Amino acid sequence: MLLNLGIDACARNRQAALCVSPRVINGVHVVPMGKANAFLIEGDDGLTLIDAGFPAKEAAVFGTIDGIGRSADQLRNLISTLGHPDHIGNAAAIVRKTGARTYRGAYRHVSFSVQIGGFRSCFDPGSQF
Repeated sequence: MLLNLGIDACARNRQAALCVSPRVINGVHVVPMGKANAFLIEGDDGLTLIDAGFPAKEAAVFGTIDGIGRSADQLRNLISTLGHPDHIGNAAAIVRKTGARTYRGAYRHVSFSVQIGGFRSCFDPGSQF
């Protein structure tokens, strides 16, 4: 229920580009994206996003960043935990706007690739893209 309230708050505030998202603990925020959630972590050296969500959900990420009083250029890292569309579908749009470095977990049996700018990468367990 709490996460649904966060999604509704983002939808209502879309025009203002501000999403009021539930906080998990100090410095960790839920980024509600409908059927999937991401997590935004505040660190001394900037922000880290855990998972990118489905394609075309970048407004939720940037709205949450604005909502906590930070800016998109402070997003330094994007970590994907799985190679499914709800974890990586929005990665290219986020990286284009922020320049964040991308990392992924050591999952296996991955059958997708990502193109960011002119760089195309197939995922191997344990590598960075």
